Amino acid sequence: MCSHLSALDEKIDTLERNMIKTCVEIRNVPLRQTETKQDLYGSVAVLSNCLGIDTKSDIRDISRYRIDKKSNSSALILEFSNTLIKSKFLDSVKSYNKKNPNQKLDSTNLGFTTKVNPIFVAEQLTAHSRKLFYLARNFARDHKYDYCWISNGRILMKKSRESPYIVIRSEAQLRQMSELPVA
Repeated sequence: MCSHLSALDEKIDTLERNMIKTCVEIRNVPLRQTETKQDLYGSVAVLSNCLGIDTKSDIRDISRYRIDKKSNSSALILEFSNTLIKSKFLDSVKSYNKKNPNQKLDSTNLGFTTKVNPIFVAEQLTAHSRKLFYLARNFARDHKYDYCWISNGRILMKKSRESPYIVIRSEAQLRQMSELPVA
């Protein structure tokens, strides 16, 4: 019974992951008093221009996702027309932040002038993946793994630059890994 439930959970997560595989989340975006979808598209156009890419015709939809009702910021969810455009956008963000380590992306790069917030851009994750990624990052820190990241909705870890990566699929896998003797 338990294995059947975990198999169903895995199938649901796979379906959810496929539904959002072209989506990107931009977190810590300041709220405006009044805001239209056109305003959101305009903000993303400003960001795309800053990144040196043109995404205007590649965005299928954009919406705001409020995590905390008390916060003055929330997340924007961008849905791109395909995964290649999503990857290009994420690569551009990574490249921009690497080239500008002292002035990484912030809300001014979205066209906001009133409040400056650092913004964070990443793949949108399912609730299950978000929790598992949190646990994997903690595991990596506690067990001295150098790398823990997300790629195409999958959670990956590496002990060192030379070691092979491990795909993290479940909490049970992390528990098993913690029981293994250290090599």
